[in-house]
Amino acid sequence: MSKKREFIFKNDKGEEKKVEAMSLKRAIKSVQTNFKEKIISGEWISKRGVEMTGFFKIPLGRKKKLSN
Repeated sequence: MSKKREFIFKNDKGEEKKVEAMSLKRAIKSVQTNFKEKIISGEWISKRGVEMTGFFKIPLGRKKKLSN
């Protein structure tokens, strides 16, 4: 059985993107380049079978680049 879950992300305009990923954070990072808005909504089914929804601020990740 695969550990990946299906996440559905939407913006205010109604554009929808489906992603399969192991975690919510990885799913958001893979989708954030497709949306220009600062806030997107997401839907997914948790490991225990509960349907979850949430709003997320993007971009998600490191703000500063690491220097060598």
